[in-house]
Amino acid sequence: MAFYIIHDTKKIYESKIGMIIGIILISSELLGFFQSTIYGILFYKPYKLKKMKMDDLNKLPTIDVLIMTYNEPSYILRKTIAGCLNIEYPNNLLNIQIIY
Repeated sequence: MAFYIIHDTKKIYESKIGMIIGIILISSELLGFFQSTIYGILFYKPYKLKKMKMDDLNKLPTIDVLIMTYNEPSYILRKTIAGCLNIEYPNNLLNIQIIY
């Protein structure tokens, strides 16, 4: 990691101010690497998705189906609406909206 910085800044080390700037650059690279490593270790938490069935719910949620259309042929829109109407879900909890 720091090898390319040392290699690319060899000419800067010819003067004292160049050497100071080079040391600051290398130390900031090492500090950034160290901080990102510590951040990754501290905040690593595997995400576990809980499997849930519809039967486990006490109350079913309301579902909104939005059909976005613009210059669509009418036969495609009819098929889309027919597909939405055939969803197996209680009718009082299913809202189908066509946005044109």
